Amino acid sequence: MTISHKYSPYIFIAILCLVIAFFRVYILIEFPWYFHVFGFFMQFIVMSAIWQLVGFINRKLEKRFTF
Repeated sequence: MTISHKYSPYIFIAILCLVIAFFRVYILIEFPWYFHVFGFFMQFIVMSAIWQLVGFINRKLEKRFTF
């Protein structure tokens, strides 16, 4: 089973967010469970948006600075 290069960054982001959420649960134990679930989804969305921004900047700069 191979993972498409198109989706592999998002799988890495999801795994990273899960690890961070795991530590968040143990560090911030006084917050309710839905805070951590909401934080996981928001963190995944923000990190995916940053990845999309990096891809957008890369496409724009490739046209101007070709090697």
